[in-house]
Amino acid sequence: MAGKAAVRPQATLSVRVQPRASRNEVAGLVGAFLVILLHSNFGAHFFTEPYLWLVLGLTTALAAIRQRESQRDTGGEARVQR
Repeated sequence: MAGKAAVRPQATLSVRVQPRASRNEVAGLVGAFLVILLHSNFGAHFFTEPYLWLVLGLTTALAAIRQRESQRDTGGEARVQR
């Protein structure tokens, strides 16, 4: 290996612009979560609020859908860059 420099792969940052519908979904879920947070703050029933669990479930489902779409677009497993 004399005279050869070690080749290190460089991490690339790819930024995909989210469609407007996707941004609206996220904004709606964040808004709903904030409304639930403020409302339940007055009644001290944050974890017993059924709409909280609905919003958290929708957020989790949306994240899973996005992950599957990114795996489908890349043709395999989505890589996490550190």
